[in-house]
Amino acid sequence: VHLAEVEDAVHRSGYVETQCVLAATEDEEQVLAAFVVLKEEFEEQEKWVTEDLRRCLRSYLPRVAVPRLLVLDAVPHLPSGKVDRRGLLDLYRRRMVHRTSSDDVLILRKEEPIESRVLRIICGALGVERSHEVLQRNFFHLGGTSISSVSVVVRLRELGLDVTLEAFLKAATIGEVVNDILKAKTMAEVMNLFCSASPASSSSSISH
Repeated sequence: VHLAEVEDAVHRSGYVETQCVLAATEDEEQVLAAFVVLKEEFEEQEKWVTEDLRRCLRSYLPRVAVPRLLVLDAVPHLPSGKVDRRGLLDLYRRRMVHRTSSDDVLILRKEEPIESRVLRIICGALGVERSHEVLQRNFFHLGGTSISSVSVVVRLRELGLDVTLEAFLKAATIGEVVNDILKAKTMAEVMNLFCSASPASSSSSISH
């Protein structure tokens, strides 16, 4: 199977804006690696999209030709404008070969800041220009409705943001929504840290 055929299969999925398929070496064996940039409309559902992309590739290609997927923010280019293939292979060796799981998908996109995610979802739902000034405004004063608020909360929760419809409706400004989400995230991180530390603490106290 030629690399161009694999790239064509990736393109046919309809999920990808840019792709580059390369042959990499892993454990002295040659494997295929597809470096992809998702279309903007699919970035929010990247986990589901990459799973379906893998399914599509398995239906288009022989099993041995199904590539590992590395999802990027952008494909790097050289000053000449050509794709930096060596840089991509170096990235593969650094991040994929030493991975701790057997997963054939690696998300390397930078996490979008919470404030940016909230603004993107809310401004998109209201059809208003995204700006920091929106943070000082009330959702309903910007044209939001009870129906659109439900839709926004669902979208935010799909992105892994901890916000309830009740808290969203009570928020005086969109900035307050962001602060509530940040507080919930911080509390969750503290609880996770506490829970992960507890077994060690318990075992050490028992040993004494």
